[in-house]
Amino acid sequence: MSSIKGAYKKTHDFLGFKKGYNFILWFVFAGALFGFSLARLQYLDLDGSFSKKAAPGEWFWMRKGALRGML
Repeated sequence: MSSIKGAYKKTHDFLGFKKGYNFILWFVFAGALFGFSLARLQYLDLDGSFSKKAAPGEWFWMRKGALRGML
């Protein structure tokens, strides 16, 4: 058991975290952000899946190109 604690301490010290729970929190929230980003990647395909799921007014402006440069 102490070898696991030692390996954990070496890992979070090596990565620059002074406290172990900060590393856990970073890991959890970075994973959540990464998962959210992967889930929304489909919306970058404007002419494909975004056009099928967008509201009519939203797709009108995206198709015209007024907001196309913002993405």
